[in-house]
Amino acid sequence: MPDFDQFAQHLHADVSRLDWPDPDRIRAVGSRRRRAQVAAMTLAVAVVVAGVLVLPRTGTRHAPAPAASLTPTATSPAPNPSTSAAPSLGAAVIPPSALLSATDFGGGFTASGGVFAAPAVPNPFIGCGPDGLPGDDQPVAGMGAGAGQQQNGSQGSDSVLRFAGGGAHRAMVAIDALVAGSCAGHYQVVDRTLGGDESLLLHSTDLSVVQPQAAHGREIYYAVVRKGDYLVWIALINPSQASGQTARATTLAHRALQRLCAAVAC
Repeated sequence: MPDFDQFAQHLHADVSRLDWPDPDRIRAVGSRRRRAQVAAMTLAVAVVVAGVLVLPRTGTRHAPAPAASLTPTATSPAPNPSTSAAPSLGAAVIPPSALLSATDFGGGFTASGGVFAAPAVPNPFIGCGPDGLPGDDQPVAGMGAGAGQQQNGSQGSDSVLRFAGGGAHRAMVAIDALVAGSCAGHYQVVDRTLGGDESLLLHSTDLSVVQPQAAHGREIYYAVVRKGDYLVWIALINPSQASGQTARATTLAHRALQRLCAAVAC
């Protein structure tokens, strides 16, 4: 490759004739150039940032949406009491003093389960009727308490139920219809003069309706008394058929109505 060799010889001769600066001087010049470049870049970035900060916004600024008011305005319509939803069970307070105590049921009875915001017997007609309380009206408030006698297994309970206007009366009508309908022959109406505005004393010895309430029960009494929008519901379950239980259920119904009216001024 004679041409290449000749070119290399000329290049070597030319480079040999150049006046190269001292190596330390070359490094010093390079360092100054790097510092100058860094300074220039820093200045450029600072100018750009400053421009962003001081330039006015040209776009349309939107004010934040106002927070929703928690209070009604003057034009808000007032709620209509006739269409307002009924409160849930227990929302309207019934004082525990409206209920009978364990000692009201007789000697040897002790409280069982405490006081709770629900009927003591939530399905009174299970075995011949629907689940729940009879009728389409359900209570808007309720309190219940139970008691038992350990010696012979007798049980008793008291419930106070409050209904919306007219609901307590319709519940009594529904009980009558049930006793005359699907529960006919399972329960007998013993009395309708227990006091209050309306009342019923029901009795059954049919084990198909007694034992769903108490496994060892042999008879059951329901004393139901309406006073205004309230129902008092007494339940007695005995392990054997004993004399005098009708009078006892009647006495408890009278006492429970008195207790209710002393507590809620019915």
